[in-house]
Amino acid sequence: NYDRCWQRSLDGNDSDIGWSLKPNDASYNFVLHTLATSNRGRVAASKAQTILERMIGRCQKYAADMQNADIGAAALDPPPPPPPAPTVKSYNCVINAWSKCRDEKAGDKAEEIFRLMENWDFECQEKATENGDNDEANASL
Repeated sequence: NYDRCWQRSLDGNDSDIGWSLKPNDASYNFVLHTLATSNRGRVAASKAQTILERMIGRCQKYAADMQNADIGAAALDPPPPPPPAPTVKSYNCVINAWSKCRDEKAGDKAEEIFRLMENWDFECQEKATENGDNDEANASL
């Protein structure tokens, strides 16, 4: 059934279903938005945070694999495309979920997600500078 296939694709375990269904950033953002507006409180906010953390983890793993050309994704020819990266909307949906949950620690959790976003931006900027992919790095060449 579709739900089982969707969950397996989110888990990265779609090899046994005979086809590949890979969510993109819009798919993730739709799920995060749905959780944020579901009125399911802490359960929905916690699920949204887990999905966001899984997105970040997959991107970090892909980047680490690509750094080492002998193993992982970089060893494949051609290498697989990168997993969907979280966007500002992704983080905002999770912050929104926490803000609506009425949990006594909701403010702290929302702030934690905000710090994740700041750290993710810093990591991306740092990698772009290392790879010469941003305008400032290219201007100095």
